Amino acid sequence: CVTNTPGINTNEVADHAMAMLLSIIRKIPEQNAALKNGAWSDRPDEVNRLQGQLRRIAGNTVGIFGLGNIGKAFATRVHGFGPARIIACDPYVPQATADLFDVQLVDFDTLLAESDFISVHSPATAESNHIFNIDAFRKMKTSAVFINCARGPIVDEAGLQEALQSGEIAAAGIDVTEVEPLDAESPLLKIDNLTITPHVAGASDVSRVEGARRWGENAVNILTGKPLHGLANQEVLKRIAVLRSQGTSRWDGIPDPVTEAWS
Repeated sequence: CVTNTPGINTNEVADHAMAMLLSIIRKIPEQNAALKNGAWSDRPDEVNRLQGQLRRIAGNTVGIFGLGNIGKAFATRVHGFGPARIIACDPYVPQATADLFDVQLVDFDTLLAESDFISVHSPATAESNHIFNIDAFRKMKTSAVFINCARGPIVDEAGLQEALQSGEIAAAGIDVTEVEPLDAESPLLKIDNLTITPHVAGASDVSRVEGARRWGENAVNILTGKPLHGLANQEVLKRIAVLRSQGTSRWDGIPDPVTEAWS
């Protein structure tokens, strides 16, 4: 059986994406460093310069690429920061669903051109592979901030590097990379306006425990004929039924999940 644990870290990923965005537009790391280096008391002009670069979410256009469970959770968080226009690109979500979250569905080019901030919450597919490349970044505002807490292959890292270093976009925050762990010599690590975290967006004290609990429950459930959480390959149930009909001894004494639990 192949199972997954959908939903256990939806809140964590949405929180992390918002935290990255806020850290960038409020320049938290820069202000922390300036303060600890004595700028507040000795170099007030440096503090004033940083203050002039701070931005807010309210009144801006926030773009979401992928309006699944995490994308919706991110939209909910955006609304918590005051009135903002939220647009999303997701061809698999109807406008009626987007309306529930006060989100306007748009095409990809509109998402790029009109968003002040873009957060990616899409699965990695052949369709989304490297969809955010240098051509896409060039269509974005030069003041735009890009966040990716979804999957690394969605972003062409060479294109992201070029966009950040040439000023095509203002800044970015990523929790995922194409190859993980990120090589210690990666050029991404040398980009000042790029924030990187080590694929931890889905982690928390709660999600780790919940994930382990569901994995354990699935192991017990398959042996006791109970329904599985997040069963990805339903066809395995038919295979188990065939093995039983053939008298395969490994299933002796184990309830039939096809006829008993899934009937």
